[in-house]
Amino acid sequence: DALKRAIDKIASKHQGRIDLLVSNAGVWTGGNIEHVTKNDFDRVVNINIRGTYFAIQSVVPYMKNRHDGAIIIVGSDQSLVGKTD
Repeated sequence: DALKRAIDKIASKHQGRIDLLVSNAGVWTGGNIEHVTKNDFDRVVNINIRGTYFAIQSVVPYMKNRHDGAIIIVGSDQSLVGKTD
């Protein structure tokens, strides 16, 4: 897929090294749970969860090969806050 190809291209330009992955992508459609559509929910999950998961999956082999590397996943403070409406 496009993400893996991009990571492979970056690694090839740096002698097979991937030292760091920062996953900072995230979206929210807004609105409360009663109004979020299945398409809205799928978009959030695809970007926020699947995107991070497959980015990590793509860099891990490079990091394991070198026995080194760091992965930083940035989250939002909104995941810690309850909303009433």
